[in-house]
Amino acid sequence: MQKILAETTGEFALIDLSVGQHIAPHRPSVVLMTDFVIARTTLNQIAKIAELPDEAADADFEGFWLESGDRDLAISSFLSTFEQEDAPAAKRKGR
Repeated sequence: MQKILAETTGEFALIDLSVGQHIAPHRPSVVLMTDFVIARTTLNQIAKIAELPDEAADADFEGFWLESGDRDLAISSFLSTFEQEDAPAAKRKGR
């Protein structure tokens, strides 16, 4: 199941009981893209920020959030950790 970084569109939290996940009211959260999340996105209660790899964890994002104190910086820093893993290694040319 796909993971995403998402946030509520207002000052409210959402709890997806199907998998026991929580979307925080004051910061983005790493969540599974369940039927609940899809439905709430369609109702404009959740805004999808980015798609994430399976190893992404909300606790890791929360660390970036607390350390940065800035929404955009936390998001870009968190996302950059996955870009580095996905980047192919540079090939050396033999002589």
